[in-house]
Amino acid sequence: MQLAPTEEQMWEASASQNRIQMSDSEINDKYESGDQRILTEMNREKLPSFVEALKKPGYMDVRPFYQRRDRWDEKMQSRLIESFLINIPVPPIVLYEKEFNFYEVMDGQQRITALRDFYENRLILTGLELWPELNKRTYAIKNIFIKTVDLAHKIYAENLFKPFDPKTETWKDSAYKAYYDAVMVGLSRHLDEANILVEQKPRVIEETKKLFIEDKSKLFTGAGRTKADIQKRIRLFDDMLSQIIAE
Repeated sequence: MQLAPTEEQMWEASASQNRIQMSDSEINDKYESGDQRILTEMNREKLPSFVEALKKPGYMDVRPFYQRRDRWDEKMQSRLIESFLINIPVPPIVLYEKEFNFYEVMDGQQRITALRDFYENRLILTGLELWPELNKRTYAIKNIFIKTVDLAHKIYAENLFKPFDPKTETWKDSAYKAYYDAVMVGLSRHLDEANILVEQKPRVIEETKKLFIEDKSKLFTGAGRTKADIQKRIRLFDDMLSQIIAE
């Protein structure tokens, strides 16, 4: 098999070096100096800003020669987007800074491609399980989130996304992501009945308190982290809303 010039360079034999004798102290000093240590850096980026940066010429080579071709279909890409929506941990992307502010993707090509396709409205979501309402939609779904947050605020006001504490019979001081997921998914499924839920605001609040009182497993405050736990807390909140609407 014929190799490309860049591949040939990878396999060139390095010049032989004589074995250097060093004392234990010298070996420790060499390690502590860090002269031959790879420098790593961790960074957290907001997804829209990261995708926007990809458009800069010469900023990132998403598919260097050693990377495989795109392998993810739309369903796999969509499930990644769903993972971000419900805050499932996603493995970090590994980049190599080939030159100053110019990067090669060592690991994460498929994830980057999925994000770019989504934010550029080229990905039509499909196969979502926890957010089936978003199937066949594109990034334009942001309007749904705005309407859902607005509805949630009309009902819960200053206690938005803050769990109810049965022990103190008060709402907690800060929001919880697990509870946020249940509220957002549940309310997004009933935007057409938003007027009913606003009219029944006192009832919704009281039934929400009951959810926390009966929640012995602490699902709404983040104790459950499995897919089944996520589905259960979303179902419990959705069932509560559906019952109020049906009455």
